[in-house]
Amino acid sequence: MLDAIVKTDRSAAIPKYDYRETIAAAQRINWAIEDIIGGDKKLDFTKRFMPESLARVEQISFLNDDERRILNQIRGHSYLAIFGLVEEFILPFVLDHVRPSLDQDDYRVRAFLQFASEEAKHIHLFKKFSEEFHANFGTECKVIGPPSEIARRFSRINRLRSPY
Repeated sequence: MLDAIVKTDRSAAIPKYDYRETIAAAQRINWAIEDIIGGDKKLDFTKRFMPESLARVEQISFLNDDERRILNQIRGHSYLAIFGLVEEFILPFVLDHVRPSLDQDDYRVRAFLQFASEEAKHIHLFKKFSEEFHANFGTECKVIGPPSEIARRFSRINRLRSPY
């Protein structure tokens, strides 16, 4: 069975980047939250928020089109909450990762801090979408969280499992 596996040159398939290029790419792609939501940019509750491939509402035959749209919006809100939760765990991890090497490769440090900045911006963006959803959806839709409570409980569980 293992003889049938074809070996390939992995290095050819993986592009090589350096920290300087990463910083330059991030700066070219820069965006602002206000370009996406806020002010006169509001969620349009007459439309679905997510593609069907993620929302998976069309196959629910007992719902009418309006109910499918609403369920799509609820699933979009839940999806966003999960992503926001993950982002809030990534940010401190990145900062902790770069902190010990602040006096080393300047491009590496800047690249990680640029990444952290983008993560913070994502968190802010997701909070803005959540605020807009809660203000205008018309029904409370609770989601898992808050992230700080999950982190606290996760830390407690890990301490209980640790042999040290």
